[in-house]
Amino acid sequence: MKRREEKSDAAILHRRAARYAAQPEGISGALQEAIRFRRGESVYALPLGDLREVRPMARMSHLPGAFAIVPGVVHYRGELMSVHDLGAYFGGHESRNPAAWMVVVDTPVARLALLADAVLDTVSYAADGLLDIPVTMGEKSECLTGLLQDGTLILHTPLLCRNAGFMNAY
Repeated sequence: MKRREEKSDAAILHRRAARYAAQPEGISGALQEAIRFRRGESVYALPLGDLREVRPMARMSHLPGAFAIVPGVVHYRGELMSVHDLGAYFGGHESRNPAAWMVVVDTPVARLALLADAVLDTVSYAADGLLDIPVTMGEKSECLTGLLQDGTLILHTPLLCRNAGFMNAY
């Protein structure tokens, strides 16, 4: 009797594994995973490989005379880290709402915090299934990988961290 239960348990687990391993319908290629968050009116996706941590917004020290893109710094695990506002960079204006979260980005290029009003979820997508970036984004589009079907902007984090306009805020 016990042997029969083990076989049925193994069969159930095998079927579950096959179901979880199957790619969603309409998606081809390798799946990427990203965390989605909102800042201002836009939703952004940050690849999980570039994510270090998501934490409640710490007390930010505002920098006098700073541009809206880099409004301040926070003390993070023994170091000062710059805080960047994607809404100000892509949208061109500072968000009126104070950020509730900071999304800590860690790449070989830089470690920095992105402001987020809300952290939504994680999403899986195929790189070959992305929509093209609108031409109206201009030079800023080089910091994006593409768009999801729902309009989420997928960040190309290493290029974003190398972008002088984003990092130096001029």
